[in-house]
Parts: sequence; structure tokens; C-alpha cells
Amino acid sequence: MTGVLQETEVAAAFDRGGPGGDAALTLRDRAPLRPSQRVLVAVGLLVPAGLCFSTVGRLWYVPGILLLSSLSLTVAAGGTSELWPVIRGNWIRGLVTLLGAFEILMAVSAGPLVTIAVGVIGGTVLVVTPWLADRAKPATILAALLIGTLPFAALTYWSVASPVLAVVALILAFPAIKRAHKRDPAQNA
Repeated sequence: MTGVLQETEVAAAFDRGGPGGDAALTLRDRAPLRPSQRVLVAVGLLVPAGLCFSTVGRLWYVPGILLLSSLSLTVAAGGTSELWPVIRGNWIRGLVTLLGAFEILMAVSAGPLVTIAVGVIGGTVLVVTPWLADRAKPATILAALLIGTLPFAALTYWSVASPVLAVVALILAFPAIKRAHKRDPAQNA
């Protein structure tokens, strides 16, 4: 037994050539997601749900609730006990990534086009960099973190939020870099 969808009448109807039969067959024959993939999907559902509740207003309450429902079903699909090691091993990376997403959101409303571009590029670098810590040298990761935080903080120095975000992101990222390179000493050469 590979999944609940395989045994439903809906899947049987799709097998007989109903609308979307290929999609149903793909879902039916799909292997279950690994815990790390489930955490990634959950975060991917949480971010737009948070945006739905925080930015648009009442029009987005229903999609926000649907996204949160999908998130809870994704997390509960295989039990939560197998997700905790994934979360424990990557929580600092996740926080730095979240700070990068905040930088992008701040940049979109920052003002001149140059400031917006620097903020979006820096935020994107900050989102991606923690996940590359295993594959790059510490000096490269440090340079990327500085590129991701300092230019936008300097351009928006009058704001308290962007310099604080830069400092917090750098403070949080250093333990992640150290831990990644303690696990793989070959990268330190």
C-alpha cells in the first residue's frame, strides 16, 4: 500500500480515463516525501500564508486559511517525530533565510530603484547563502553574507530595521558556517 489516493474511487475514475487522468496517476504512484522535503513544503506554504494575513486584507483570509490547512496536513502526513531532527539541524539556516526574505520585503518599499535593486539582490543572496555553507569555503560564505546585508543597510541607514537585520543575520550565520565546516573539514583547505 503506497498511499491513500491509490485506493480511492476518484483515482479509479481517473484510471479509466477521466479528466486529469495523467495527474491522478502521477500523484498515485508518487513516493512519499522525505522529512526534509516535507519541511521545505511546509515552509513554502507558510510564507505565502503569512503574506496573505499580513498584507492584503480580508480578501486573502480564505486563501490564507487554505494554505495553513495544507501546511498542517503536510506536516502531519508522516508524523511529526521524524521532522524534528531536520528542524533541529537547520533552524539557524532557516532564520537567516527568513531574514533574507524580510530584507526583500523591506526593499520592495524602499524608494529609489537603486535601493530596491540592492535590497532585492542582497535579500536573495541572504536567502541562498546559508544553504551553500556546506559546499563553499568559509571566506566565500562570509563575503556573500556581507554582500547580502551591508549594502542595503548602508543605503537605508536612517531606518533602524535594516541595520538591525544585517547585524542579526551576520550573528546568526556565523554558527551555521562553523557547524557546516566542522562536519566537513575538507572544505577548510
